[in-house]
Amino acid sequence: FVTSTVQFMEAESISFLAIMFAFYNDSGTTLKRQLALCGDDTIDMNQFVDTLLSSEVYSYVRLDLELVDTTIVQQTEYKKFHVQLFDQTNLKPSRKQIGPMLEIVYETYLLL
Repeated sequence: FVTSTVQFMEAESISFLAIMFAFYNDSGTTLKRQLALCGDDTIDMNQFVDTLLSSEVYSYVRLDLELVDTTIVQQTEYKKFHVQLFDQTNLKPSRKQIGPMLEIVYETYLLL
């Protein structure tokens, strides 16, 4: 997952990418959602996550994110990429809510 995502981001000159996952647990009875936040070395992922979790818009679209994996770092020839993976324990918010929320937070982050 990480290698192919980083290759895609580098090929498309993408500095920030959010990926939503939805899947069932091993027994196939419980739906799970995860959110991966990926950024190149121009993005301070810890600061971005802090901005996300403290934002007003996040308080309306509560995802109840729980960190699954700390920053995964992948170095390419030209850049370093960081990935943080979260469980989304509140399954109610949809991509139609999460996408615009992330856009607002990203724009806020860029102004810091």
